[in-house]
Amino acid sequence: RGLKDAAQRLDFLLDDCLDGLRGIGAVLSTARLEGLSDEGVGGLGRLIDNVAALAQAVKDRRVLLSADPRFPKLRP
Repeated sequence: RGLKDAAQRLDFLLDDCLDGLRGIGAVLSTARLEGLSDEGVGGLGRLIDNVAALAQAVKDRRVLLSADPRFPKLRP
């Protein structure tokens, strides 16, 4: 039961990461970036990289859980 809860929390976290990336994309599509400094653009890039890296880490952990033969109920 505990691992199933952990897997579900990972799924929720992945959804949150993807929502965050969608939000950043929405802001970028409507924002005027001409006044953004190089430092600001770099910070935005780091934010996107960090959220994407977190999403990938969550996905990797979820795959490890679902691949464990001891927990067949975690498979999609």
